[in-house]
Amino acid sequence: SSGINAEYGCSNLDQLIDIVEGHSSTGTSLNLQGNLKLFEGNRLLENDFNALFMELQTDTFVTSIDLSYNSLSDLVCINLGKVLVKNKTITKLNLSMCDITVDGCYAISKGLEYNSHLEEIVLHGNPIGPEGCICLASVLQINQSLKHLDIASTDQTSNSLIALFTVMLSNNSITYLDVSRILSYNNVEQVCSHVGQMLQINQTLKTLKLSKFGMTDSGAVTLAWSLKGNYSLKHLDVSTNRISMDGAHAFSELLIKNHTLEELLL
Repeated sequence: SSGINAEYGCSNLDQLIDIVEGHSSTGTSLNLQGNLKLFEGNRLLENDFNALFMELQTDTFVTSIDLSYNSLSDLVCINLGKVLVKNKTITKLNLSMCDITVDGCYAISKGLEYNSHLEEIVLHGNPIGPEGCICLASVLQINQSLKHLDIASTDQTSNSLIALFTVMLSNNSITYLDVSRILSYNNVEQVCSHVGQMLQINQTLKTLKLSKFGMTDSGAVTLAWSLKGNYSLKHLDVSTNRISMDGAHAFSELLIKNHTLEELLL
């Protein structure tokens, strides 16, 4: 079996599966990052993931899984989706930099439609594209358990982000959203307008990351004006954008009136 690492201390896949099968208590994190030194020349393969996911479908022991920097095929994502349908204890899932495609994202999204326990999913750095984002936006209309969504650096465009922020108008569960580093800056001011509309209505979101977003002073002014009536957002990241003096001035005026915002990154 392939070598792996987990907080529980097992050293290969068979041992991990034995642990998953043999415990009913909760509280273990599986750290299976593909960039661990342990994996050099011996990374987990498709069959390894599928065997692990088969056990996790009925597991009541594992609460957090980190699979970042692995390569997850569409078939693996389909089986991961089955885990999300059946598993009742996993609350955190890190899938950053896993080469997940739009089809893989669709499979994961279908699993999330039936999941009521996962609170955090990180998809940072996967080429899921606009269609993948739209799949996730559809999920947010159904799923009420997800609180933390990271889709930074996933090749998003203005249309997919507008779809996401439109859904966020009525979402009451997401408290953390990262959509940084978008693919194209076309129509970014229109996107900022939708973000502003969302911030005027949504009173659940606490952290919003919009770095490397192509935002100009116009977008910054829109966000600052919208946040004057927002009493939930505590952390806003608009760093590495095209904001100059006018945008900075709008945010400085905001900070005088808004006493909820605790952190502003420019």
